[in-house]
Amino acid sequence: MKNLGGKNFIIALAISLVCITIAVVIINSKPVKYFNKVELTNTTLIRNITKFPYLDTLVKVGLQELEINPRVIQIRPMVGKEEIGDKDLVAYIIGDKQRGYIIFVKSFSRDKMIGVFAHELIHLLDRELEIALYFDKHLIYDKKIYYKGEFPPYELRPWEHKAYFLAPLLEKKMKEALYSE
Repeated sequence: MKNLGGKNFIIALAISLVCITIAVVIINSKPVKYFNKVELTNTTLIRNITKFPYLDTLVKVGLQELEINPRVIQIRPMVGKEEIGDKDLVAYIIGDKQRGYIIFVKSFSRDKMIGVFAHELIHLLDRELEIALYFDKHLIYDKKIYYKGEFPPYELRPWEHKAYFLAPLLEKKMKEALYSE
């Protein structure tokens, strides 16, 4: 007769390790923090084709905080790597007031997405207020012309300075609207 005691011990040990691992994961995982019910008054058509169904809500809340109402926004996943110089982009926006906008975004946690969208919505605000006007071969920003291929490095672009400065303020307002009790 074979000795099954050694095999039973190994099986019991493996099951115990799996159970302990599952328990540690459950204990250390953060509970999902759901958004408040938010009354959205703007009429912007938003089409979200990412795997994150809440991104349209983030955009609507951000637009409401900025008090702007563009016609159409589409949210798409970023495919591949996008760079400006040595800076890897996590999101970017294209489009204008007449044709609408497309925001491309990488995958992040819900909390990080709020900050990413706050930044992109500051760029959208500049376009809506016509502070930033994009053309095929140049950009006019705050009445100064920047030719494609001759843009300043990413960290010196005035439109990025503005977005990095204002996005945390917008992010805070968005979080208050989405999470306050």
